[in-house]
Amino acid sequence: MKRRHDDNSLYQDSRNGRLTWEIHAAPFTPVTTDPYDPWDPATPPQLVGRQNLFLRLEAALEEGRSLSIVGDWRMGKTSVLRFWEQLAKERGRDVRWVSGEGPEGVSHGAFVTAITGLSAPDDPDGAADVLTRWADEVGRSGFPPLILVDEVDGLLPRFEHRFFERLRGMLGRIVLVLASRREFGYIYQELDRTSPFHNRLKLQWLGLLEPEAAEVLIRRGEGLLGPGDADRMRQWAGRHPF
Repeated sequence: MKRRHDDNSLYQDSRNGRLTWEIHAAPFTPVTTDPYDPWDPATPPQLVGRQNLFLRLEAALEEGRSLSIVGDWRMGKTSVLRFWEQLAKERGRDVRWVSGEGPEGVSHGAFVTAITGLSAPDDPDGAADVLTRWADEVGRSGFPPLILVDEVDGLLPRFEHRFFERLRGMLGRIVLVLASRREFGYIYQELDRTSPFHNRLKLQWLGLLEPEAAEVLIRRGEGLLGPGDADRMRQWAGRHPF
């Protein structure tokens, strides 16, 4: 996958106003051990497909826009975030990945500390103040930091509404990519609140794999699967990555 741009100021390694991003799928090699591990995120070169999504993520990052990625359980949200984290770091961007299911998801202070490496208080405004100062310091390089938040569903009812209001106010100084299983509007409707990110995050749906990407995954089992197993995978798994 390649994308070209006309602004030399975005990245130091652009040449004559052109920047090339490349994502290569792993070459096919028959295997003798099980190539499928559904419990760990797919990282390069195991991740396949999603090229249009990565183009949209790239465009959003360069324009300083934040996104919401919504996909069903085990649809590959973590794999997408981890892959995007690697690509952005390779271009010199300051990237931080956190998860609502990790220890950083227990409090505002733990969340901000995991992102910044700085001690942060647990009250929402105090934690947000630390994050703001850190973002301003990192942003002096000319590029706002990219913060990837996986499994954000659990954070929304657990954290104070005020904290997310402060995050909304930082958009532009930071770039957020929030991954969840449901749209924020539905989650906040159950909480009897209005989403603080309403009309601020562009929604990107994460659906089934492209047909050609699903075939790549199925073919990775050649040498291990029996004669009819590939057809069974097409029938029972279809294009679902899990």
